[in-house]
Amino acid sequence: MYPCVMFLNDNYAGSNVHRNGMASVIRTMLPRWADLPKRERHRQASLSECRDCVGWAHCKGGCMGRADAVHGDPMTPEDRCQLRQAVYSWPSEE
Repeated sequence: MYPCVMFLNDNYAGSNVHRNGMASVIRTMLPRWADLPKRERHRQASLSECRDCVGWAHCKGGCMGRADAVHGDPMTPEDRCQLRQAVYSWPSEE
C-alpha cells in the first residue's frame, strides 16, 4: 500500500495489508507518510532549475511521485516540464 497512486516508492510502502488489515498498515505507515509534505516543501525549495519558469507558482516541479517513477529520484522535477512550460506560455484568449 502506497501513500499515492503515483508515488510507488518502496521506502513509503506499507505491506501485509491482507494479513494485518488496512487500519493497521495505515497506523504503521502514518509517521512516514506524514513526513511527505515536509519533503515536498524541501523539494520545491531546492529545484533551482524551476525558479525562472513562468508556471512556477502553479507547478513547483510537478508531481514528486512521477519524478520518482521517471527519474528514480523524487527530489527532481518531473518529466513533463517542457509540456507544462509550453502550456503556461500560451497567450490567453481575452
